[in-house]
Amino acid sequence: MNNQEIAHIFSLVAIYLQMKNESAFRIRAYERAALQIESMTTELSETYKKGGVEALMELPGIGEALAKKIEEMITTCRLKSYEKLKKEVPAHINVLVKSI
Repeated sequence: MNNQEIAHIFSLVAIYLQMKNESAFRIRAYERAALQIESMTTELSETYKKGGVEALMELPGIGEALAKKIEEMITTCRLKSYEKLKKEVPAHINVLVKSI
C-alpha cells in the first residue's frame, strides 16, 4: 500500500470511530496520522523496510499502535480493525462513507 491509500484508510477509520462515539483522542490520532502520511515525500514502505516499526514510530504523530497498523497494511495490504469497523456500520452508511 502506498501513503495515499494508508492515509485514506486512517481517515475512514476516524470517521467510523466518530460514528461509534469513540474517544476524541483516538479519533484525532487517526486524523493527525492521515494528514502526516499524506504530506510525506518518502513512502512508508521504504521507512518500514529500513527500520521496521521502530522507524515508523520516529515519524511525528505515529505512536506504537499506529505504527503496528501501518506495518499490517504494508505487509498484508489490509487492516483488520478497519474491516471490523466497516462491518459494524449499517450498509447504507458505508455507501456514504466510501464516497468520501
